[in-house]
Order: sequence, then structure tokens, then C-alpha cells
Amino acid sequence: MGRIKDDLYIDGTLSCKTFTPPSACIPGSALTPAAAIAANQYTQRKTLMWCQKSSEAATSQIVVLHTVVGATAVVKAFGAGMQAANTGTATVSFQLLKGLTNALTQAVTCKTCTTLTNQAGTISVTTSVAGNVFRAKLTIAQGAGGIGKGPYCYLIIDEEPVSY
Repeated sequence: MGRIKDDLYIDGTLSCKTFTPPSACIPGSALTPAAAIAANQYTQRKTLMWCQKSSEAATSQIVVLHTVVGATAVVKAFGAGMQAANTGTATVSFQLLKGLTNALTQAVTCKTCTTLTNQAGTISVTTSVAGNVFRAKLTIAQGAGGIGKGPYCYLIIDEEPVSY
């Protein structure tokens, strides 16, 4: 049997008479609830983004970011920023809500945020179940200055897949 000891690129279709997958592969027939597959091989990571227009000053708003569909989910990260920074003492704050409850130890506050620099939140509520709704609450405090433009936030969540 011959061997290729370098990278191989095929610009087209690859066909073969037989194929033996590596032993580390999991066949589709093994993907059942009883298969006992480790969570890190089965979990879906979702990165969800939301933003207001980059050409307009930020406005207070509450938006739905995600509804958990799988049996369970774990929040991995939440962060926020501005596409154009505030000036003076103007403040834009972001809170992650799980249902009606704050899911951060404190709001992510963009007071002196640099344009397009993410500010990470500290998650206080990490676990979730099917049907839980995650929302972002954006609050504006004008202060003595100008409100920045284009606020944005992101949520990273690991969720068990669900079969339909």
C-alpha cells in the first residue's frame, strides 16, 4: 500500500472503493441519547450578536438575544461595546437578563469605552434550560457629553442539540 507523506488538496470530487474512518471518529448511528458521548463532543456553541445602527446615537432598548431550545445550556461569555465612543460623562450600560433576572454580577458599562473595544461582563447565572429567554437591556445616561453610536453586544452560549 502506498502512502502520501504531505498535505493533499483535491480540486473536485473524491471517490473511493472502500473507506475505513480513523478510530477516533464517531459514526452517525452512535449519536443517540444512550451513546454517552462526552459533552465537549456534542455541545453546540452559539455566538449571538446584536447592534443598533452605527450612524445613530444609542437609545435605551431591551432585545431578545436567544431562546434556549436544547435541554440545557451554559452561558460562556457576554460582552458589549460601541462603534463610536461616548464623550464627556455620557454612559451606555448593558445588562444580560435571563428572563427578568440579571445574569451578570453588574452591568457592562461603556463610559470611557474606546471605539470597537469589547468590554466583558462577569456572568453570575450560567446554567439554563429549554425555554429560558436571554435578553440584552441597554440603558442610556446622557450626562454632560454625547452618547456614542452603534452600541453592540454578544452572548456566547453552549447548548445541547435537540433532535426534531
